[in-house]
Amino acid sequence: MNEIVASVGESGENRAEDVAIIQALLNEKSGAKLVVDKRCGPMTIQAIRNFQKAFLARPDGRVDPGGMTWKKLSASTLLSLVQLPQTRGLGYYSYSPGTRQYGTAQTIQTLREVAGTFRRNAPQILIGIGDISFSNGGHMDPHVTHQHGTNADIRPLRKDNKLLPTTITDPSYSSEATKLLVQSLLAHRNVRRILFNDMAIHGVHFFAGHHNHLHVEMRS
Repeated sequence: MNEIVASVGESGENRAEDVAIIQALLNEKSGAKLVVDKRCGPMTIQAIRNFQKAFLARPDGRVDPGGMTWKKLSASTLLSLVQLPQTRGLGYYSYSPGTRQYGTAQTIQTLREVAGTFRRNAPQILIGIGDISFSNGGHMDPHVTHQHGTNADIRPLRKDNKLLPTTITDPSYSSEATKLLVQSLLAHRNVRRILFNDMAIHGVHFFAGHHNHLHVEMRS
């Protein structure tokens, strides 16, 4: 991969050849789908910011030669992610497209093990699994995380067991069943933390926007 000579992005020098390198890398590493036109417009700057959200508290929309964003973009290591099997026979169903359900081997195995165990204990319930990551990782709207195959979204459980969404304020929501799901997840050695806003459930952490899904963070 060619090196950039000067800064690209917000208030950058934006040399045409440098911009083309960054646009191509953003397409490869984050699925930005930019036109490689060698012009640094608002879409390119926003794509840089989106990419930076995974490692910068304050994304600045700029790539400097030798800087952290450049090092992340130009890193040669590729993620080895596998797709969650797209079947209901394993104790779960998918509510996101398969293209958004790639994870590390450990993450996929964790989800399958938890779903299988939960299915044996509650055969009438299927767990709804949503976004994980793209096949090559990278930024996934509307998330900040979900870039490395170690985060998964799971629907809260319903009283009627329908394969539909619910929220913690909806009459269909089952806090008791979701509590059992949380316990099953946290009992797995690879689950590090769960973001979810039903504070009646021990072990979850409040986070804005997580009233309609559990965000499960894996260790690997």
